[in-house]
Amino acid sequence: LSNEYASVEDGGSGWRDTHVRIEGSEAHELERLFLGTWRTHKGAPLDEARYQAPRRTSSRVRIIGNHFRKDRKDIRAAYVRAIAQAKTSIHLTHAYFLPPNRVLRELKRAARRGVEVSVILAAATDVTLVLLAARGLYASLLKTGVKVFEWEGRILHAKTAVVDGRWATVGSANLDGLSLRQNLEVNAVVEDEGFAQA
Repeated sequence: LSNEYASVEDGGSGWRDTHVRIEGSEAHELERLFLGTWRTHKGAPLDEARYQAPRRTSSRVRIIGNHFRKDRKDIRAAYVRAIAQAKTSIHLTHAYFLPPNRVLRELKRAARRGVEVSVILAAATDVTLVLLAARGLYASLLKTGVKVFEWEGRILHAKTAVVDGRWATVGSANLDGLSLRQNLEVNAVVEDEGFAQA
């Protein structure tokens, strides 16, 4: 939460982002990830009894974090699996796009096998070096049939994907090494056609 996301009319920067509201058992999974991070970084004591809730999981919604060493590659693995299994379409929107080689290879393979692969990236950014580096990938992506678009509105900060109109993810992880290997990130993966279409 910051002024960057407030509308220009309200004195903010009007950044374009995508968020989801999560309720139910998946919200408890987010709490679990938060509490683990809070403890690891020695945050002030919390009344953890307030946060303890029975854990149930949905078959349609999964929370994937890379907060702990054992989870470090979970978000990347989810992307690679979805891209590798894509049959008809892959639609990505990313603020910072420097995918690890494995992700980049799978995107190109998907395009070569006839999957419609479209990527919307930022034309305006708060990190110019990343934008310039991402543009260095455009020629090889276009050569394999990946469609690349640049969002020309205010700064694009969204990180979303929709595969085959039924697998979708929204979260904080960019398709870059920093997000997928080092930063504390969390994504919601939703397997639901209605959600993916929205």
